[in-house]
Amino acid sequence: MKKYVLLLCTGLFLPFFSVLNAASGENDIIRGHGARAVGMGGAFTAVADDTYAYYWNPAGLVFARKAAAGGYYDSVFGGRKINFGFNFVYPVEEGMAFSAAYARSVFWGTEFLDDVLYLSYGTYLDDFKKFALGVNFKAIGRSAPAYGLSGGTL
Repeated sequence: MKKYVLLLCTGLFLPFFSVLNAASGENDIIRGHGARAVGMGGAFTAVADDTYAYYWNPAGLVFARKAAAGGYYDSVFGGRKINFGFNFVYPVEEGMAFSAAYARSVFWGTEFLDDVLYLSYGTYLDDFKKFALGVNFKAIGRSAPAYGLSGGTL
């Protein structure tokens, strides 16, 4: 019963947080966290199942079967903006994993830098492995420090 209450609360509150974060959504597509995810135009959120799940939907970390690492680099706007980063996923047990990642965006010719550290966790909510929950903690370094919290369900 306790798990169903948690699932209900998650289902009610996550859409609210998604709406609050919608203003920054255009930046999510430009950043290159995983070639497959970027190629799917953001639809990867529904099937997040690789090392980049920490970014698109941390609930997808439940699919990690072994420790894995990834990295990315991309350049947009004629080389004026460069994004790069790396991540590490570690499954604690089947259906439960942690992830740590670092990402940086650089705008050449300006003083703007965007540094983000992600600490993520994903786990199944039920014994039948039908419902998963993932959470992200983001430490964001810009001209003024910021913090964020997000989540996802599968």
